[in-house]
Amino acid sequence: MQGVKPSGGTLSADQNEQTVDLFDFLYRDNDRIASYYAQLFSGNLMGIRKDKSAAQKGTIDGELNVKVAKGGASMVNEISEGLAETIDPHDMRTIDVLSTLRKDVISDHKNAPHHSIVLLSGTLFLIDRYVLEIADIAVTSALDAEKKKPKKQQDRASMDTMNLMKKILPQMTLPSAFILAMDTGEQACGTIKDTGLEETIASYYFKYGSSGIPKVAVIGIKETPTSLIAGVPSAEFLTAARSAAEALSGLIFTSDAIRITPVAIFRKINRS
Repeated sequence: MQGVKPSGGTLSADQNEQTVDLFDFLYRDNDRIASYYAQLFSGNLMGIRKDKSAAQKGTIDGELNVKVAKGGASMVNEISEGLAETIDPHDMRTIDVLSTLRKDVISDHKNAPHHSIVLLSGTLFLIDRYVLEIADIAVTSALDAEKKKPKKQQDRASMDTMNLMKKILPQMTLPSAFILAMDTGEQACGTIKDTGLEETIASYYFKYGSSGIPKVAVIGIKETPTSLIAGVPSAEFLTAARSAAEALSGLIFTSDAIRITPVAIFRKINRS
Protein backbone atom coordinates (compact mmCIF):
# COMPACT_ATOMS: atom_id res chain seq x y z
CA MET A 1 0.00 0.00 0.00
CA GLN A 2 1.58 3.26 -1.09
CA GLY A 3 0.54 6.88 -0.99
CA VAL A 4 0.04 8.40 -4.41
CA LYS A 5 1.36 11.80 -5.40
CA PRO A 6 -0.53 13.89 -7.97
CA SER A 7 1.14 13.74 -11.37
CA GLY A 8 0.69 17.46 -11.89
CA GLY A 9 -0.01 17.04 -15.59
CA THR A 10 -1.73 15.07 -18.31
CA LEU A 11 -0.06 12.03 -19.84
CA SER A 12 0.71 12.34 -23.53
CA ALA A 13 -0.64 9.92 -26.12
CA ASP A 14 2.51 7.81 -26.22
CA GLN A 15 2.67 7.34 -22.46
CA ASN A 16 1.06 4.36 -20.71
CA GLU A 17 -1.57 5.43 -18.22
CA GLN A 18 -0.72 4.18 -14.76
CA THR A 19 -3.60 2.94 -12.62
CA VAL A 20 -2.99 3.60 -8.95
CA ASP A 21 -4.37 1.46 -6.13
CA LEU A 22 -7.61 2.68 -4.63
CA PHE A 23 -8.84 1.46 -1.26
CA ASP A 24 -12.27 1.55 0.34
CA PHE A 25 -11.94 1.84 4.11
CA LEU A 26 -14.79 0.12 5.93
CA TYR A 27 -13.26 0.93 9.31
CA ARG A 28 -10.50 3.15 10.66
CA ASP A 29 -9.37 3.61 14.24
CA ASN A 30 -8.76 7.32 13.75
CA ASP A 31 -7.41 7.90 17.26
CA ARG A 32 -4.72 5.25 16.85
CA ILE A 33 -3.90 6.40 13.32
CA ALA A 34 -3.45 9.99 14.54
CA SER A 35 -1.27 8.77 17.42
CA TYR A 36 0.88 6.58 15.18
CA TYR A 37 1.25 9.36 12.61
CA ALA A 38 2.43 11.80 15.28
CA GLN A 39 4.99 9.28 16.57
CA LEU A 40 6.24 8.25 13.13
CA PHE A 41 6.36 11.67 11.50
CA SER A 42 6.94 13.98 14.49
CA GLY A 43 3.53 15.61 14.44
CA ASN A 44 0.00 15.21 13.18
CA LEU A 45 -0.97 16.24 9.67
CA MET A 46 -3.89 18.65 9.96
CA GLY A 47 -3.82 20.12 6.45
CA ILE A 48 -1.67 20.73 3.40
CA ARG A 49 -1.10 24.23 2.07
CA LYS A 50 -0.19 24.75 -1.57
CA ASP A 51 0.94 28.19 -2.68
CA LYS A 52 0.73 29.18 -6.33
CA SER A 53 1.84 32.34 -8.08
CA ALA A 54 0.72 33.53 -11.50
CA ALA A 55 1.87 36.45 -13.62
CA GLN A 56 -0.57 38.03 -16.03
CA LYS A 57 0.46 40.47 -18.74
CA GLY A 58 -2.06 42.60 -20.55
CA THR A 59 -1.93 45.43 -23.10
CA ILE A 60 -3.82 48.56 -22.18
CA ASP A 61 -4.59 51.04 -24.94
CA GLY A 62 -4.95 54.57 -23.72
CA GLU A 63 -4.72 58.14 -24.90
CA LEU A 64 -2.06 60.52 -23.57
CA ASN A 65 -2.92 64.21 -23.47
CA VAL A 66 0.33 66.09 -23.62
CA LYS A 67 1.01 69.62 -24.73
CA VAL A 68 3.51 68.49 -27.32
CA ALA A 69 1.64 65.58 -28.81
CA LYS A 70 -1.60 63.73 -28.62
CA GLY A 71 -1.88 60.11 -29.72
CA GLY A 72 -2.44 56.49 -28.80
CA ALA A 73 -0.10 54.70 -26.42
CA SER A 74 0.31 51.11 -25.34
CA MET A 75 1.13 50.13 -21.76
CA VAL A 76 1.96 46.69 -20.34
CA ASN A 77 0.40 45.91 -17.02
CA GLU A 78 1.87 42.97 -15.09
CA ILE A 79 -0.14 41.53 -12.24
CA SER A 80 1.35 39.11 -9.76
CA GLU A 81 -1.29 37.00 -8.08
CA GLY A 82 -0.77 34.67 -5.10
CA LEU A 83 -3.07 31.70 -4.60
CA ALA A 84 -3.20 29.70 -1.37
CA GLU A 85 -4.94 26.32 -1.43
CA THR A 86 -5.50 24.27 1.73
CA ILE A 87 -6.08 20.56 1.18
CA ASP A 88 -7.71 18.26 3.71
CA PRO A 89 -5.31 15.27 4.00
CA HIS A 90 -8.21 12.94 4.88
CA ASP A 91 -6.99 9.39 4.07
CA MET A 92 -3.40 10.51 3.43
CA ARG A 93 -2.62 10.01 7.12
CA THR A 94 -4.18 6.55 7.02
CA ILE A 95 -2.24 5.54 3.89
CA ASP A 96 1.06 6.85 5.29
CA VAL A 97 0.60 5.04 8.61
CA LEU A 98 -0.52 1.76 7.03
CA SER A 99 2.32 1.89 4.51
CA THR A 100 4.75 2.12 7.41
CA LEU A 101 3.02 -0.57 9.47
CA ARG A 102 2.97 -2.84 6.42
CA LYS A 103 6.76 -3.11 6.65
CA ASP A 104 6.44 -4.54 10.17
CA VAL A 105 3.79 -7.17 9.38
CA ILE A 106 4.55 -10.67 10.67
CA SER A 107 3.53 -13.04 7.89
CA ASP A 108 3.23 -16.05 10.21
CA HIS A 109 0.24 -14.64 12.06
CA LYS A 110 -0.47 -17.87 13.91
CA ASN A 111 2.90 -17.86 15.67
CA ALA A 112 3.35 -14.10 15.77
CA PRO A 113 4.17 -12.85 19.28
CA HIS A 114 1.89 -10.70 21.38
CA HIS A 115 1.49 -7.09 20.10
CA SER A 116 2.75 -7.94 16.59
CA ILE A 117 1.39 -6.23 13.48
CA VAL A 118 -0.55 -8.68 11.31
CA LEU A 119 -2.33 -8.32 7.97
CA LEU A 120 -5.12 -10.82 7.32
CA SER A 121 -7.71 -11.21 4.57
CA GLY A 122 -10.96 -13.09 4.14
CA THR A 123 -14.71 -12.67 4.45
CA LEU A 124 -15.81 -10.05 6.98
CA PHE A 125 -18.76 -10.37 9.34
CA LEU A 126 -19.77 -7.38 11.47
CA ILE A 127 -21.67 -7.72 14.74
CA ASP A 128 -23.38 -4.77 16.35
CA ARG A 129 -23.65 -4.20 20.08
CA TYR A 130 -27.32 -5.14 20.15
CA VAL A 131 -26.27 -8.77 19.98
CA LEU A 132 -26.02 -8.50 23.76
CA GLU A 133 -29.80 -8.72 23.91
CA ILE A 134 -29.65 -11.88 21.80
CA ALA A 135 -26.96 -13.26 24.11
CA ASP A 136 -29.24 -12.75 27.10
CA ILE A 137 -31.99 -14.71 25.35
CA ALA A 138 -29.52 -17.48 24.43
CA VAL A 139 -28.22 -17.76 28.00
CA THR A 140 -31.74 -17.89 29.41
CA SER A 141 -32.68 -20.61 26.91
CA ALA A 142 -29.56 -22.66 27.67
CA LEU A 143 -30.10 -22.32 31.41
CA ASP A 144 -33.73 -23.41 31.14
CA ALA A 145 -32.69 -26.42 29.07
CA GLU A 146 -30.10 -27.39 31.67
CA LYS A 147 -32.63 -27.10 34.50
CA LYS A 148 -34.99 -29.49 32.73
CA LYS A 149 -32.40 -32.27 32.86
CA PRO A 150 -32.39 -34.72 35.76
CA LYS A 151 -30.33 -33.30 38.61
CA LYS A 152 -27.65 -35.94 38.23
CA GLN A 153 -27.16 -34.93 34.58
CA GLN A 154 -27.08 -31.20 35.20
CA ASP A 155 -23.76 -29.40 34.69
CA ARG A 156 -23.63 -27.37 37.90
CA ALA A 157 -20.50 -25.44 36.90
CA SER A 158 -22.11 -24.43 33.61
CA MET A 159 -25.31 -23.40 35.38
CA ASP A 160 -23.37 -21.30 37.88
CA THR A 161 -21.59 -19.54 35.02
CA MET A 162 -24.86 -18.89 33.18
CA ASN A 163 -26.52 -17.56 36.34
CA LEU A 164 -23.56 -15.23 36.80
CA MET A 165 -23.83 -14.11 33.17
CA LYS A 166 -27.51 -13.27 33.61
CA LYS A 167 -26.54 -10.98 36.46
CA ILE A 168 -23.64 -9.40 34.58
CA LEU A 169 -25.22 -9.00 31.11
CA PRO A 170 -27.64 -6.19 32.08
CA GLN A 171 -24.71 -4.22 33.51
CA MET A 172 -22.49 -4.60 30.45
CA THR A 173 -22.10 -2.44 27.39
CA LEU A 174 -20.97 -4.71 24.61
CA PRO A 175 -18.88 -3.06 21.87
CA SER A 176 -19.42 -3.79 18.20
CA ALA A 177 -17.21 -6.53 16.83
CA PHE A 178 -15.95 -8.24 13.69
CA ILE A 179 -15.16 -11.78 12.61
CA LEU A 180 -12.85 -12.46 9.66
CA ALA A 181 -13.21 -15.90 8.10
CA MET A 182 -9.96 -16.65 6.26
CA ASP A 183 -9.56 -18.99 3.29
CA THR A 184 -7.40 -21.25 5.46
CA GLY A 185 -10.39 -22.01 7.69
CA GLU A 186 -9.00 -19.85 10.50
CA GLN A 187 -10.86 -16.99 12.09
CA ALA A 188 -9.75 -13.63 13.43
CA CYS A 189 -11.93 -11.48 15.63
CA GLY A 190 -11.92 -8.31 17.68
CA THR A 191 -13.91 -5.30 18.79
CA ILE A 192 -14.38 -2.07 16.84
CA LYS A 193 -15.46 1.47 17.61
CA ASP A 194 -18.77 2.56 16.07
CA THR A 195 -17.25 6.00 15.35
CA GLY A 196 -14.65 4.40 13.07
CA LEU A 197 -17.17 2.73 10.77
CA GLU A 198 -17.78 4.22 7.33
CA GLU A 199 -21.38 2.96 7.43
CA THR A 200 -23.62 1.52 10.11
CA ILE A 201 -23.40 -2.22 10.61
CA ALA A 202 -27.10 -2.49 9.83
CA SER A 203 -26.44 -1.16 6.32
CA TYR A 204 -24.10 -4.10 5.65
CA TYR A 205 -26.76 -6.50 6.91
CA PHE A 206 -29.10 -5.16 4.22
CA LYS A 207 -26.43 -5.52 1.52
CA TYR A 208 -24.93 -8.88 2.38
CA GLY A 209 -27.32 -10.55 4.81
CA SER A 210 -25.59 -13.46 6.53
CA SER A 211 -23.07 -14.06 3.73
CA GLY A 212 -20.49 -11.50 4.89
CA ILE A 213 -18.31 -9.12 2.86
CA PRO A 214 -15.74 -11.00 0.72
CA LYS A 215 -12.14 -10.04 -0.04
CA VAL A 216 -11.61 -7.74 2.93
CA ALA A 217 -8.28 -7.08 4.66
CA VAL A 218 -7.65 -6.32 8.32
CA ILE A 219 -4.40 -4.80 9.59
CA GLY A 220 -3.97 -4.57 13.33
CA ILE A 221 -2.31 -5.71 16.53
CA LYS A 222 -2.38 -9.34 17.57
CA GLU A 223 -3.58 -9.89 21.12
CA THR A 224 -2.64 -13.01 23.07
CA PRO A 225 -4.77 -13.57 26.19
CA THR A 226 -2.77 -14.60 29.25
CA SER A 227 -3.82 -16.89 32.05
CA LEU A 228 -4.96 -15.38 35.33
CA ILE A 229 -2.05 -14.83 37.71
CA ALA A 230 -2.50 -16.77 40.92
CA GLY A 231 -2.26 -14.92 44.19
CA VAL A 232 -3.49 -11.55 42.98
CA PRO A 233 -6.05 -9.76 45.20
CA SER A 234 -9.68 -10.85 44.70
CA ALA A 235 -8.52 -13.78 42.59
CA GLU A 236 -11.74 -15.68 43.24
CA PHE A 237 -13.86 -12.78 41.98
CA LEU A 238 -11.63 -12.30 38.96
CA THR A 239 -11.85 -15.99 38.12
CA ALA A 240 -15.66 -15.88 38.24
CA ALA A 241 -15.78 -12.71 36.15
CA ARG A 242 -13.33 -14.20 33.69
CA SER A 243 -15.47 -17.32 33.36
CA ALA A 244 -18.51 -15.18 32.58
CA ALA A 245 -16.53 -13.10 30.07
CA GLU A 246 -15.18 -16.22 28.34
CA ALA A 247 -18.68 -17.70 28.17
CA LEU A 248 -20.00 -14.49 26.60
CA SER A 249 -17.08 -14.39 24.17
CA GLY A 250 -17.76 -18.03 23.30
CA LEU A 251 -21.27 -17.11 22.15
CA ILE A 252 -19.74 -14.92 19.42
CA PHE A 253 -16.12 -15.98 18.83
CA THR A 254 -14.59 -19.43 18.50
CA SER A 255 -12.06 -20.25 21.20
CA ASP A 256 -9.19 -20.62 18.71
CA ALA A 257 -9.92 -17.39 16.80
CA ILE A 258 -6.99 -14.97 16.57
CA ARG A 259 -7.72 -11.86 18.63
CA ILE A 260 -6.94 -8.63 16.80
CA THR A 261 -7.14 -4.95 17.69
CA PRO A 262 -7.82 -3.56 14.21
CA VAL A 263 -6.21 -0.34 13.00
CA ALA A 264 -8.03 -0.46 9.67
CA ILE A 265 -10.38 -2.73 7.74
CA PHE A 266 -10.42 -2.15 4.00
CA ARG A 267 -10.91 -3.60 0.55
CA LYS A 268 -9.25 -2.86 -2.77
CA ILE A 269 -11.36 -1.31 -5.53
CA ASN A 270 -11.13 -3.00 -8.91
CA ARG A 271 -10.10 -0.44 -11.52
CA SER A 272 -9.89 -1.01 -15.26
